[in-house]
Amino acid sequence: MRQRGLYRSAGICQPWGGAFRGGIGVSGGAGEYLAGGGGEKRRGHALSPAGGGGTAVPAGGGDYPAACGGLRRPQPLVLDADGINALAGHMDEWERRRGRVTVLTPHEGEFLRVGGNLSQGRTAAAEDFARRSEAVVVLKGPGTVVAGPDGRCRVNTTGNCGMAKGGSGDVLSGVVLALLGLGMDAFDACCCAVWLHGRAGDLAAQEKGQWGMTPTDLLERLPQALREVTE
Repeated sequence: MRQRGLYRSAGICQPWGGAFRGGIGVSGGAGEYLAGGGGEKRRGHALSPAGGGGTAVPAGGGDYPAACGGLRRPQPLVLDADGINALAGHMDEWERRRGRVTVLTPHEGEFLRVGGNLSQGRTAAAEDFARRSEAVVVLKGPGTVVAGPDGRCRVNTTGNCGMAKGGSGDVLSGVVLALLGLGMDAFDACCCAVWLHGRAGDLAAQEKGQWGMTPTDLLERLPQALREVTE
């Protein structure tokens, strides 16, 4: 049973939660993201010590004008859930992102809505769409696939089915945005974010169980997952 919007509406699992836990700072500036079950707008520029920035359009922020506004910005862009759905009938706008850092984090249903073809298998499908769109594709699901437009591809080994709850993807978007803000290559940032997100999910499952864990549990265990690979 999906719990779509339950945690988002409480303001718990907006992308900034994952970004904060991923080590990013926040300062007022030109960036904008839309989050929360009611599509609440908040301004802010995601900043690293080096001054990198980015925009996320996640679930609850997926009206077409907002998504297109993100496409027109020069900053790195992470599109998830409703941000992807909003573009499904307007892929002509995608040309605006050519040559810019763009990340798509769809599940299989969202992937199909934007023109993905799963008949060739998940890995080949992600590779093909990444090449055609010139974006990094994070095809979520068991064995999340990360595919880059340059042909690089990795299949993740962390994570569990307890993460298949509304709000988990928001956490992942935030971690991706944080690592992009730190100046990482987009493909490498996505690989690291997916692994950390899954590892946090595995740590949560060990303590809470897959049935009882929530996206908030992922947030709380991201620092531990980070510590495992940075200390």
